[in-house]
Parts: sequence; structure tokens; C-alpha cells
Amino acid sequence: MSGAEAVAILGIISSIVSIVDGAKQVYDAASNAESLPEAFREVATRLPIVQDILNSAGRYIEGGGADEDVCKGAKAVLKSCEVKVLKLKKLFEEVIPADGSSRMKKYLSAVKTLGKGSRVESLMKGVLMDVQLLAVEHGMVTETDQYGDQLAKAIREVADLPASLPGHAADDTGFTASHSGSGHIYQLQGEQFNNTGSRHTYHAQTMTFGSNEKDKAQACLSALFQTLGTDPRDDRNKITQRKGTRVIGTCTWITSHEIYESWLGSHSGLLYLSGGPGKGKTMLSILLTEEFERIAENSPDVVFLEYFCNNEDEKRRTADGIIRG
Repeated sequence: MSGAEAVAILGIISSIVSIVDGAKQVYDAASNAESLPEAFREVATRLPIVQDILNSAGRYIEGGGADEDVCKGAKAVLKSCEVKVLKLKKLFEEVIPADGSSRMKKYLSAVKTLGKGSRVESLMKGVLMDVQLLAVEHGMVTETDQYGDQLAKAIREVADLPASLPGHAADDTGFTASHSGSGHIYQLQGEQFNNTGSRHTYHAQTMTFGSNEKDKAQACLSALFQTLGTDPRDDRNKITQRKGTRVIGTCTWITSHEIYESWLGSHSGLLYLSGGPGKGKTMLSILLTEEFERIAENSPDVVFLEYFCNNEDEKRRTADGIIRG
């Protein structure tokens, strides 16, 4: 192993494994874990797979399997994962040691403090998806097939868990006041304190100012189109120019594969293609976009949208960049 990026990645992996281990210890020490919300129990049983895959990734890097570019691409994924596991451990520490009567109260308070998306099942799903991206997309795990199936199954199961908190309860942050119309507008979330003198004092978690709904809509549109995105068709052509055209007869196997045919005939769902670098994912994707274009042209009720992400291009690696495209 060599290189600053590889050393940094190993440090983050070690940190995440340690945090996850701390969360496991909190759960294992609970005297009445069976009375916890179902989501806590289900999440706790899936913590070991996170540790196993990260440890495998660490061994892969130490063995020199990942170059600096791969490590750079994986660093952002791992930092995001680290934030989530820290929140997860915080929830475990706040909720699990409490007695049964106060657990939900403490859980709700902790979720509000940590912010949106901090339900235990939401955090775990995010962690599993980060680890999946690390293992499959960045190819940092040698046992990709073994862990790929386990991760996909774990993500589905966590996604299917009932909400551990009602949506309105988790999103409510206390006092909310809004006013629209002419004049000054204040929209606050959090606590509000007005003094009894001639002036007003506001203390809030967040405060936004606007004039009316039309202005808000205009501001949203301006933000969306202030920087033009890339045209996905141009991106596809550039990829073809850079990598070369697909050899005739290759990649077409996927259109007759039973999994693809089943997905194409369904009304919804995700078709996920995974593989290490250089395995042909891009060429398969180009073939499928061409195939979907033909389907859309002959089917008036089908709308086809495509986008090619690229973590090396700032315009093609963000959510707003995808929307603009």
C-alpha cells in the first residue's frame, strides 16, 4: 500500500468499523432489547455485514489493489457513511439504555436533534447503500458476488421495515409560523421569543424570507436553470468518442436475459448492473439507452429519460446536475 489517499481511506474505514462496533456493544449490553422498536433490532442484526465488507475493503487497499484514483472516488462515499454511522451510534446510545417508558420519547428527541432522515432505519439503509457503492462500483471488495447479494437483500429488507416514527412526528421541530402577502414575511422553525418592549426578538433554528408563492416558485426555477446542465445525448456521444464504439454483436445478450425481460415487463422497479472497472457497464448502458429510445419512439405512452453520471465531472455528479440535465 502507498499513497496519501490510500492512507486516508484506511483511516476512515478504521473509524467507521470502530463506530459500528461501539453501536453493537450498546445493543448487546441492553437487558431488554426485545422491547425496543423493531427497526432497532433489525438494524442491529445487520451491523456485522457493514463491518465485514469494510474490513475486506481495508485488506484490499493494504494489498495494493486500489490505486489513487479509485481511493479518491471512494473517499466521499466513506465520509458520507461515517456521518451516518455516527448518527446511528448516537441514537443507540440515547435510546437503548433508557427504560421502556421513556425510549420513544428519547428517540423522538434524538431524531429531531439529528435532523431529517435520522430515523434508525433510514440511516441504516443509507449506510448499506454507501457500502454497496464501495464494494460494487468502486470494486474494493474481492468477494463482490458474495457480498453483493447480501447487501441487496439487506437493503430491501431495511427499506421494507415499518417506520419507527410517524412522519409528522419526526419532521416536526416545534413552533412553526408563516405569513404570506404584501410586506415583510417571516417563516420560522424552532422556538420564538418576543420581548414585551417596543421591539421584537426572534430565536429560531432556521429563518427564511420571501415575498409570496409566485416569487418562491420563480426563485426555484432560477436556481434550477442558473447554470445549464449537460445534454445527456452529448454525454453519451462523448463517451463513445472517448472509449470507442461498441463492437457489433457484443452486449446484446442482456436484452434476452430473463432478469432483464422480467424487469422490462414490470411496471416499476430497479434494474441494477454492477461490476468492477472495465467490465463493460458503460457499453451495456449505452446499448440499453439506444434500446429504450427505440421503445419510446414506438410507444406513445412511454417516456424515456437518461443521464450518465461521472464522479470526475462536477456538473455530472450532483443531484441538481442530474435534474438540470
